[in-house]
Amino acid sequence: MLASLRTTGPNGLRESRINFPDLDKHGWEYYFNRNISISSSTNPHYLAEMQAVYLWAYNTTKIISFYEYALKGINFFLSNYPQNWRYTEYFSEE
Repeated sequence: MLASLRTTGPNGLRESRINFPDLDKHGWEYYFNRNISISSSTNPHYLAEMQAVYLWAYNTTKIISFYEYALKGINFFLSNYPQNWRYTEYFSEE
């Protein structure tokens, strides 16, 4: 979970996939300091899953960064509803 948190950007979002060659090339700080754009990270269920895991991690560990990044991600997600959401299937399935 801490590795996931370290690759989460300042807006509370992370890329859905980070390949090891890219991580080796850029380092975790690159992802930690990078704001993820709306176009690459607004699949509702992917975002909701990560934020739920961060909230669980905060509840379990009391590491405040999990809570802060969950709130940032949730706020970003809701502020872009529904105009910028990308659906994997259909709106009713998300």
